[in-house]
Amino acid sequence: MKTSTVLSLSIATALLLIMSYTSGWLANTPTNTIQLPQWTLNTNEVKKITIAKTDNISFSIIKKDNAWHSDSLQIEQQEVNTLLNELAQLKIAQQVTDKIEEQSVYGFGLTDNPTHIRISEGLKVKDLYFSEITNGIQFLRISENPQVYKLKSPIIFPASAEEWQDRTLFNLAVDAVDRVEIQTQEERFTLSLENKEWVLDTDSTLVLADSIMTMDWLKRFSPLKADGFALDVNPQVISRNAYTHIAFYNGNTLLEKLNLQPLGGKFIGIQEGSTSVFFLTPTSLNHLLPSAETFMEADGSGGVLQEEPLEEDGAPNI
Repeated sequence: MKTSTVLSLSIATALLLIMSYTSGWLANTPTNTIQLPQWTLNTNEVKKITIAKTDNISFSIIKKDNAWHSDSLQIEQQEVNTLLNELAQLKIAQQVTDKIEEQSVYGFGLTDNPTHIRISEGLKVKDLYFSEITNGIQFLRISENPQVYKLKSPIIFPASAEEWQDRTLFNLAVDAVDRVEIQTQEERFTLSLENKEWVLDTDSTLVLADSIMTMDWLKRFSPLKADGFALDVNPQVISRNAYTHIAFYNGNTLLEKLNLQPLGGKFIGIQEGSTSVFFLTPTSLNHLLPSAETFMEADGSGGVLQEEPLEEDGAPNI
């Protein structure tokens, strides 16, 4: 009888523990199964995203003609797509509070600096507030609702539109190029297409170039992406001081031109007709700017082209 009573009490105690856990009472913590209050986001309908901080740093990204822009900057499409997918599929670890007086505990107090995301989805405007990330932890509020949620993983936002600036400088029309002029600190040479053969002209010799190598090299500029942008560099400084140039022509028409110079272990440059200063790492530049010797045919001879001998007055000897 005594044994039966003890067993019954043990079963009852176990049931109470299970009930308290499933009700979210155990240790006074909320459950991990969280349903966000009516949160949906159709990423295809989003036309504008505004990112703002309470310290007055604010910028907007707007979709126009299937491309994203911020003022005069074109924005990397993939960066925006990644952010929208993260916002559409917010992953919540748990709700931590729904009390107004506890907002400051989670980064939403008057002296805190959360990130305010305003999304224009069709005719709807949706607001999200993200706390600053501390020890890999970030909290979320939706609109003016008092509920605060802990995210399973933090979402990182750009500090400025320039961080997401499209790094594509140009997309070279390779088939239109019939001449390239290259100048570096060490050498100067020209590649030109003559009778469907690429010819390499240096200061000292005129030889057949490796056509396959030349075409493969031209494709490296289709498209050409910068490694980043140097926002604090005056473009006029590069125009005056650059000693590395790459110019692509179709006949006498300039298609694209890059002006480059070294700065702080990198190469900074501007595209002809632009005022955006970009930079390339040495690795990127070496990939884009091989030496003249690289374009010679594989046997090293390059097939030296013979020119008509000149008479003493410089006229052709016919």
